[in-house]
Amino acid sequence: MNEPIAAKVTEVKPTHNRQQLLKNLESSRLARETSRFKNYVAREKLVGLKTAIARKVKGFNPEVASTKQKGNFGEIMADANLSKPIQGDRVTYNLRRVGRDVPRSLDTKLEKGIDGIYINEADGPSVVINEAKYGSSTLNPKTSDGKQMNRDWIENRIIETNFENLEDYLKVRNAMRQGDYDSVLSKVDAKGNVHHYRLDEEANIIGDWP
Repeated sequence: MNEPIAAKVTEVKPTHNRQQLLKNLESSRLARETSRFKNYVAREKLVGLKTAIARKVKGFNPEVASTKQKGNFGEIMADANLSKPIQGDRVTYNLRRVGRDVPRSLDTKLEKGIDGIYINEADGPSVVINEAKYGSSTLNPKTSDGKQMNRDWIENRIIETNFENLEDYLKVRNAMRQGDYDSVLSKVDAKGNVHHYRLDEEANIIGDWP
């Protein structure tokens, strides 16, 4: 006598057992929560940055501000702009400031040297060198090393900069030697708007940055 057809059907086992399914669901949930947390941290960081900037430049009046106050205002606003993730046409910038600190207030004593040195922790050029200029101020064409922000001027100022650790200094120095850096001029207006320009090795503007 022939076996019932039902008896010949091979039982199909599920691809994932219940335990694996629950594990996958938990992993998916954790991934979503991690993403939301990262977005939350990014928003909080941005809020904190805006609060810190507002405190530093509180009371700035371009009509009566001193040269020192205008210089500090320009550097503070340029740094704030560079501290946010920046997406260029082909590369990304996630900059970490090294070397000297940002001015703490409008009345902080002006310092000589490079306004901002940044290590890029994303996939773009390894280092960004920045000079901030307020209003109609321009790069000094006649320093002891030639025009301000030319390659020789930058390299000599890097040597004079106090870095927090040797690793950061070596990263910056090596990037300069390999040409793996961007030289940037940041122009800041009275309202705090920032426009970045790319400079060549002779400190000439060759276009917008990034």
